[in-house]
Amino acid sequence: MAAGDWVTLRKDRSVRLDVRILLETDDGVPILMSYLGLGRTDDEGVTRLRTAPTFEVGDEKYNWLNAIQAVGIGSADGHAVTYEVYELL
Repeated sequence: MAAGDWVTLRKDRSVRLDVRILLETDDGVPILMSYLGLGRTDDEGVTRLRTAPTFEVGDEKYNWLNAIQAVGIGSADGHAVTYEVYELL
């Protein structure tokens, strides 16, 4: 999986995210997911994340993804980053 992420750490313990990631479906179709987002680190070192993903795909089967805006709610603990992503439009 190819990805690039740019994280800006701020003095107030918040973070700004700028991420591009190439996903692949079970049937081999590549999907580019891009998102900007914000996060805040709590006293236990867990960063709560909020993002706004969009998708780009050329395969007709998944073409519907090109027309949605999503929201991601997640966290990062230094070992892993996890998200739940929901369609808004």
